[in-house]
Amino acid sequence: MAGRKPKEPDTSTFTGQVAARIRERRLKKKISVEDAAAAAGVSAQAWYHWEKGTHLPLEALPKAARALGCSVRSLIP
Repeated sequence: MAGRKPKEPDTSTFTGQVAARIRERRLKKKISVEDAAAAAGVSAQAWYHWEKGTHLPLEALPKAARALGCSVRSLIP
């Protein structure tokens, strides 16, 4: 999956807005999907789903926040 670009999330939905924030934070910190996923304790495939907004369970938010060094609140629009 290295080098694969995630599809842009649908930011017209709440989930898509959260997904976009997760992706923006990761890119701003210059962290690869693989490294972010490892820090969150999930697979890179799961992280891709979070960033696309196709599967973003509520329990993913604390994991993503921890991996990105931010608060859960900062990921919520």
